[in-house]
Formats: sequence, structure tokens, C-alpha cells
Amino acid sequence: MCQWKISLHDVYKVKSIKVLTEFYWYVF
Repeated sequence: MCQWKISLHDVYKVKSIKVLTEFYWYVF
């Protein structure tokens, strides 16, 4: 259960980073 939670958190983090990079690409 704990491991699954950590992996879910990692996915969330990667998603946010992807959104940020896309946003940066759009701006610049």
C-alpha cells in the first residue's frame, strides 16, 4: 500500500513537471 502511494506521488510529480515544461515551451 505504501509503495503504491509513493509510485502514485511520483506519477503526480512527473505530470506536474510535464505540464510545467509544456507551459514553458508555449511561453518561450
